[in-house]
Parts: sequence; structure tokens; C-alpha cells
Amino acid sequence: MVLTIATTSQPRALTIQITDLALLVLLTAMIVTLTLTLTHTLLASLRQAEELALVAQAAQHHAEQNAVALAEQQAAMVQARDAAVAAHAEAEQARQEVQQQLAVVQQQQALIHELSLPVLPLTEHTLVLPLVGSLDAERVVQITGGLLEQVAAHQARLVILDITGIAELDRAVAQALLETLRGVQLLGAQVVLTGIQPRTAHALVQLGVALTGIRTYNTLQAGVAESIPAVRY
Repeated sequence: MVLTIATTSQPRALTIQITDLALLVLLTAMIVTLTLTLTHTLLASLRQAEELALVAQAAQHHAEQNAVALAEQQAAMVQARDAAVAAHAEAEQARQEVQQQLAVVQQQQALIHELSLPVLPLTEHTLVLPLVGSLDAERVVQITGGLLEQVAAHQARLVILDITGIAELDRAVAQALLETLRGVQLLGAQVVLTGIQPRTAHALVQLGVALTGIRTYNTLQAGVAESIPAVRY
């Protein structure tokens, strides 16, 4: 009886041991599987973290480059602004200098105009205009305008135009001078032309310029001596 019990208990114990071993193996496999899974997940997380770190590093580097570029742009804008301010100041100074030079030129032109038209009041109502140098149509036009203004301003009754100092006469200048004298006559003043030298007379004849109604003398002295006594005051 005892032997039978002992004989039957050994296989059961062995069965229990095999079952425990299987459970242990199963648990070990589960633990290994879980460990591998966790390890794989951890490695994937690490790789993702490294990738994120690289992306963050690249973003930081890009941000640093953008910051440097922005600083350079700001510096360039400041330089451009300073250059624009300096250029504006230089332009303003140049404009002022040009205005000053223009004012000087205008003063010089006014002085030249006055010197080119030396209308001399000989008496209260007598004007003498000696012409010197070369004449062209433009200068004669200026002379005409200035002389007519002086005739009106002085209420002149006699105008003596002396051409002794004229270097050369051509048809255009001669006709322009004749028109000047006609304009003086229209203002009610007598006209006397002096300084008619032989060469001048020959040139007027060759040009066919008629001095009808205009008294002429070969010298200014003769014209003044003959004309002023005839003017009634």
C-alpha cells in the first residue's frame, strides 16, 4: 500500500515541476518579449528625440542666420539712411550755392546790361547814347528796349545816337538801328545820328539803308553843337 502511494506520487510531482517550468519559460518569454518591445520603443523614441534635436539645432542655426541677416539689413538700412541724409544735405548746399551763383550771374547780367547801354543825360530833356564795339541783332534789341524806356522816363525831346565806336555795320544791324531811331521818333523825340565816318557812310550806301528824316553828323561834338540849341524848353 505504501509503495503504491509512493509510486503514484512521483509522476504527479514531475508533472507539477514540468508545469512550473513551462510557466517559468512562458513568463521568461513574456518578460523577454516585453523587454524587447520596450527596448525597441525606447530606441525609436531615442531616434525620434535625436531627430527632433537635429531639427531643433537646424532651426536654431537658421534662426541665428536670420538674426545675423536681419542685423546686417538693419545696419545697411542705417547706412542707407545716413547716406540719404548726407546726400540731401549736400543737395541742399549745392542748391543754395547754385542760387547764390545765379544771383551773382543775374547781378552781373544787370551790370553788363547797364554798361552796354550807357544812356547819358546831356541836359534835362536830352539823352546821348554812345555805342561801342561790335553789334548784333540781339544786342540792338536790348539797346532799343532800354533806350525807349529811358526816353519815356526822362521825357526826352532830343536823342543823340553816336556810332563812332561801332566796329562794323551789316544790313541787319543797320536796319535794327534804324528801327530804334523810328521808335524814338514815335515817342515824340527828335533823333540825331552822329559818328558817320566815311567807311560808315559807304557801308550805309552799299546796304541801301535810308536815313530819311534823321539828321546826321560826322562827330558827336558837331551833333551836340548843332542840335541842342534847336531844342526848345
